[in-house]
Amino acid sequence: MKAAGERLAIVSALPCELYPPTVNLVRTVQQHPNINLLLICATGSAVACSIPRARAATARFSAGHGCRFVLLRWILLICWHLKAAWLLWRFRPDSIVLIEPHSVPAVRLALLLLKSRPRVAVIYYEYNSPADYLRSGNRSLRCARPLENQLLKLAGWISQTNAERLRLFCCDHRELRQEQCMVLPNFPPAAWLEIPAVRRGRQVPAAKQLKLVYVGALSLQDTWIEAVVHWICSDQNVACSLDVYAPRLDPETAQFLLSRQGDRLRLHHEGIEYDRLPHVLPQYDVGLILYRCRTINFVHNAPNKLFEYLMCGLDVWYPPCMLGVRPFARSDVVPRVIEVDFDQLNALPAGMGQSSCAELPSRPWKSTCEDALQPLVQFIIGADSRGNGLNTGCTIAAAMNA
Repeated sequence: MKAAGERLAIVSALPCELYPPTVNLVRTVQQHPNINLLLICATGSAVACSIPRARAATARFSAGHGCRFVLLRWILLICWHLKAAWLLWRFRPDSIVLIEPHSVPAVRLALLLLKSRPRVAVIYYEYNSPADYLRSGNRSLRCARPLENQLLKLAGWISQTNAERLRLFCCDHRELRQEQCMVLPNFPPAAWLEIPAVRRGRQVPAAKQLKLVYVGALSLQDTWIEAVVHWICSDQNVACSLDVYAPRLDPETAQFLLSRQGDRLRLHHEGIEYDRLPHVLPQYDVGLILYRCRTINFVHNAPNKLFEYLMCGLDVWYPPCMLGVRPFARSDVVPRVIEVDFDQLNALPAGMGQSSCAELPSRPWKSTCEDALQPLVQFIIGADSRGNGLNTGCTIAAAMNA
């Protein structure tokens, strides 16, 4: 017998607890009294975000991530999709939200089995260009590409994280209707604004050590961490320090950081739980974004950590190649978002320090994931009032002026 309310299935062939936007989506829909949720995701092991079990059924099983044996990895992945499709068929959802193209085969198979036609939303956290599907590590995505193209035609909601990524995606899929395509940025949850450390904001004394922080995955090849570490550890920067919270490090990067640990560089290789970020980040002055942007996806990336740093009151330093961050650049209010050439750190002007912004007006970051997700929730419950999807970039503009 069908339960009262809208039945929603969120499907992720990735370990969703490692992706804060997915966790924020789950938590947001759990707050809605008329949504009965089934979460189907892959298992994973790393610093995770906890997903409350209240008012949600959860199915987690291996999709082969991290398996060293190619054949076994493919067997586990195929079994994951078959089991996920079977669970969807049993659940008979009114709406399905699938995360990234990794989840497409299970949902496409389920739609063939289901007699009813549920509403389908496709959420992309990354932009994959046609060339990206041809890369050696993306064989499973490449095999599922025809199914993805079929599914996109059936979807009522397709979102990218910012307007430029959405424009590129629509250029790759010219068959899509304008009203299908939305911008869905990845903001932190409203609960962060109630945490005392966040509400107080950063205190800016006249002079003190400049405390930098980096949160997330790192590699010597794909980020500017080596240049930053050399700068931090140089004789001229005795008043600077850097804390790195990075649970996922390749051996070369881990060895580099461990060999240089000291009073000015601290590696927290266990990472940090997402829910602890608003308690820990406010003790720092500057949050770093260090990607080298070797793909067009990263060029047009405004990463989660940008908004996490800002909500916790930190200035943000980002590289010139990250065009996705540039719309948020500002130096006339705090917290500031400042473009930095990480290859020329010795040439940084004196105005980068905290004492230089003591007189600037404060404009705290207040836009939340609950605000950003509201149109998707309306789509899920069948009360869709999105209007012109491609114009939802105004979400970004409103956030910048908050």
